[in-house]
Amino acid sequence: MTNSQPPGPPWQGQPAPPPPASATQPMPPVRQDAAVVPAPRAPLVAPAPADRNVVVPAGTHLTSVGKKFVSYLLDGLLSFVTLGIGWLIWGAIVAGGGQTPARQLLGMRVISQQTLRPLGWAQMVFMRGIVGSIIQGFAFLFTFFILVFMPLWDRRNQTVCDKVSSSIVVDDPHGVLR
Repeated sequence: MTNSQPPGPPWQGQPAPPPPASATQPMPPVRQDAAVVPAPRAPLVAPAPADRNVVVPAGTHLTSVGKKFVSYLLDGLLSFVTLGIGWLIWGAIVAGGGQTPARQLLGMRVISQQTLRPLGWAQMVFMRGIVGSIIQGFAFLFTFFILVFMPLWDRRNQTVCDKVSSSIVVDDPHGVLR
């Protein structure tokens, strides 16, 4: 007759394998007067998607090309709706956190590649806004606007303005970089 019981572990009928060496060592005693050690913090940086090889702050990720495009359209729309003045005032308020009005609404930030912190007001306004826009304008003219599509082939999804200001745009949906 056949045995109707399911097969047991491979050592059934043999002595059990010995426990690992770490399981037989006694735990060190815990001192009652020891100070409480805080839990380890989240890492400061995390890799972006593996195929990009870009380091971004933990809790954020590299913004997609499509989302960057939507932010440009939304900035244009907001500028039109607020007659430009409202957009400039709003932009001056949020620029110190590495944002434009549209990027604030979409949960995006412009961060420095070196420090991984949001760009300050001066960098956002002067390097990205003025110098970057002038260089980008000339670059677009001389390449017959081919560089408009630059984020599609750049591994960091960077535009000419991003390159000039040594920055990248990340999604910061939980406000990690405030």
